[in-house]
Amino acid sequence: MAVVPEAQSWTTTNHVSHQRYDAWVHLLNETFGTWGAQSISNRDFNAEVKATDIGSLKVVECVCDPCGGQRTASTVRIDDEERLAIQLVLSGREHMRLGDQEAVLEAGDIFVWDTTQPMTFEVQQRLHKISAVLPLQRFKQWMPDTWLTVPRHVKAGSPTSSLVGSFLSSLAFSNIADRPVNDTALIEAAIALFATPGHGSPADATLKSSQLRLVKSSVIRRLSDPSLSVEKIAQQNAISVRNLHWLFEENDETAWRFVVSERLKRCQKDLCNPTMRARSITDIAFAWGFSDAAYFSRVFKEKFGTSPSQFRNEKA
Repeated sequence: MAVVPEAQSWTTTNHVSHQRYDAWVHLLNETFGTWGAQSISNRDFNAEVKATDIGSLKVVECVCDPCGGQRTASTVRIDDEERLAIQLVLSGREHMRLGDQEAVLEAGDIFVWDTTQPMTFEVQQRLHKISAVLPLQRFKQWMPDTWLTVPRHVKAGSPTSSLVGSFLSSLAFSNIADRPVNDTALIEAAIALFATPGHGSPADATLKSSQLRLVKSSVIRRLSDPSLSVEKIAQQNAISVRNLHWLFEENDETAWRFVVSERLKRCQKDLCNPTMRARSITDIAFAWGFSDAAYFSRVFKEKFGTSPSQFRNEKA
């Protein structure tokens, strides 16, 4: 659904010198969750922030003098909302530590952090960066089993840093305020560019593979829709049917084969679930978008080597 972005600007020059750092710490907590700030000797601390709220996505451009902060295990428990930040450094230097991952970031580097883990940061040289802050749950949906172990530091010059950096820069510097924007599409695009298969690999970090992940994610969200078709998938992703086939051909599959396979996986899971014993096999199949019981039984047996009823009885 389209939302109208709201942009706000903030600067330490609006505060007297001895209150600037405290005001900055307050803004840091409002924008990125709860942080414990390091003390600094520079009482003439300066910082500027431009934040644009696009529905559940926040784009933050920040310039600040050297400073630092930390999130401890107890701090993490304070925040109710789990968030993910994809950060691009434009200039300066910052040291980041998230869990057991550590990096020194310079111009062109990207670091991805989340609010569920202890973390420290130290701005070592006056820093200019862009961050996209979004619900962590969206990232977990892409990588449910591996999101915690994904390398969070993407070095400048890699295909992924180029793609993500261009995307973040366009969000921060394009004039999108006061015009309706689809925040869901922007969030999906940001995650797709970062969570590319073969993370950081020149062979895999391509727009094609990123777009394929985006399409697959949109399909998974609509598996239960019995009217889902190849044409609808293309329309929902604003691409042609021909382009949709092109996206899938590299993996020797088709868009429709992917739909059927994902539906079958979920039906199989429900047939194994003791709490689903009262539901008929047809009811389960139809709940995941199948509309023909005979067709469902046939493709289920083709994929798993047994009929749905035999499979359920074996798992009882």
